[in-house]
Formats: sequence, structure tokens, C-alpha cells
Amino acid sequence: MSTERDTALETAQHRSAVSGEAGSGRATRAAARAPARTRTLGSAVWRRVWAVAVGDLPSPWAGRPASAAEAVRYGRYGEYAAAGSRWRTAGTWYALLVAGPATAGLLVVVWVVQRPGRLAAAVLLAGLVWLFLAGVPLI
Repeated sequence: MSTERDTALETAQHRSAVSGEAGSGRATRAAARAPARTRTLGSAVWRRVWAVAVGDLPSPWAGRPASAAEAVRYGRYGEYAAAGSRWRTAGTWYALLVAGPATAGLLVVVWVVQRPGRLAAAVLLAGLVWLFLAGVPLI
């Protein structure tokens, strides 16, 4: 008598044999345990929401991050909303007031911490400014 798990394991082993994968069978057992993915309206809606809100997640090891100008440009002209719509207006304001300045500030932080000498100079400068603002005489 064949159980549902045995059938899933046999199907996974068949897929492995057809695709030419070689192995000890561990991958096929893991594939048999993985839940089957079904297409539902909810998952399609979720994928669309993710695409609009997050987009493609970039690899931290490859490519450069978007500049502040690119963030503002996306807010104004991106394909997430029709031109002249309320969503476009909201996106433009968000890009100008939040995304652009935050991107610019964080890119400066990234630039500073990329090299130990830059970080040391920034810490020294921040310490001097803090002492000056605290009213401590430097000389």
C-alpha cells in the first residue's frame, strides 16, 4: 500500500532522474517533504503587492545601490502608478521628502565606513564637534 509521502518521494525521484541530477537521494526526500505550491488569487495579489512595494531585491555583493537622484526619478516617473494619479502624487512627495534624503544620507554613511581611515577621521571630527558643543575648551 502506497502512502501520499511515498508517492511524493517517487515523483521527486522521477523528476531527479529526468533532469539528470545525481545524488544520494537526500535532495529528493527534501523535495518530497516540501509543500506543493499552488496558484491562488491570494498569492497572485501578494506577488503584485511585493513587486510594487519592494521590487526585485538586489544582491548586496553585486552592482551599485540606487542614487538619491534615481530614487526621486522613480518616484516621479516610475511605472507603479498612472501619470497624474493620486498614487503618483503621493509617490513623488514620498520620494522628495523621504526616499531621496534618506538615500543620500545613508550613501554618505556607507562611503564613510567603507575605509577605516575615513571612519577614523569622521569619529575624530564628530568628537571635536561634540566637545565644542559641550563647551569644553580645547586649548
